[in-house]
Amino acid sequence: MVNSSTEKTTKRISQESHAAQDNAKAAGHTVKGVDCTLTTTSTTTAARSVTAVDILADTTMKSTDRTELLAAAAADAVYSKHFSWFTTGGAYTVTHNGTFYYNGSKASAQTSYAGYQGSYFCFTNFAAGVAISIQQCYEVGTTFERDSYSQCQVTWPWGPPCFGLSYSVSHWGSVYGNGTTS
Repeated sequence: MVNSSTEKTTKRISQESHAAQDNAKAAGHTVKGVDCTLTTTSTTTAARSVTAVDILADTTMKSTDRTELLAAAAADAVYSKHFSWFTTGGAYTVTHNGTFYYNGSKASAQTSYAGYQGSYFCFTNFAAGVAISIQQCYEVGTTFERDSYSQCQVTWPWGPPCFGLSYSVSHWGSVYGNGTTS
């Protein structure tokens, strides 16, 4: 299992932004100042052991789930981490983040694992001169791999230099039962 913190940054060209600019140019507009580069920074905190106190504080948990988790916690076998994925494109930053729980073979964020549920959120951190609308924010996957998806609509103002460009930006991120993320 991986219990350490991590940080990773990747860059890519937004094909959606590029296509929107091409369409605007084909309509006779001169588009300036819209950067098609997306930078994604992924961070994950170091693991924190889930304790019996944490489990007993959850009054909504079923007794069978509580028994299973208490046994795992006694063996120091349930951990939690906070994850964040920041996507920055020119004049905006959007985030999807949350907390996941894992034990070496299972991961849980929005879905419940033995009655213990993490969290997953999507939101706009910053937008200057551009409108951002979160369109989708959900989680799917298996008990070992939970895949989180975020999609937002980016709309620039009508008129020079952007002429109302509008396109979608999306990001997949995954958390795993062994404590890693991607």
